[in-house]
Amino acid sequence: MNLAVDPTDPNRVLVSISNDFLNGWGLFRTTDGGTSWKRLPNAPSQNGPCTALAFDPQRPATIYALCWSGAYRSLDGGASWSALHGNSQGLHNPFTGELPFSTHGLLVVDPLQGGKLYAGTDSNGIYTYTVQ
Repeated sequence: MNLAVDPTDPNRVLVSISNDFLNGWGLFRTTDGGTSWKRLPNAPSQNGPCTALAFDPQRPATIYALCWSGAYRSLDGGASWSALHGNSQGLHNPFTGELPFSTHGLLVVDPLQGGKLYAGTDSNGIYTYTVQ
């Protein structure tokens, strides 16, 4: 499980669940501080769980997710997602071409330079990436 809190609205939280025993994995959002939760139907977690989530502190409608299937970005608060680099493989290590597949990960958006990501994985190392 991983969660991210909107830096401008603490009532808005995203949670990635890797196994809820009934529905498999999924990405869920609350906008009322946890009173109610909604599964995001178009989330990248459809192809495997997301292990790390992060809001862009300069643009809180922008959310990043590091998932088993790659790295993704939402520009609309989680309603729709696209793979970084515009391909189905998501974010790659620019030196080896490897996908940062990870069962555990950490994703941080630089608070001073929005769109600059730092991703750490348990199996493929550390990545930096600047989103265009």
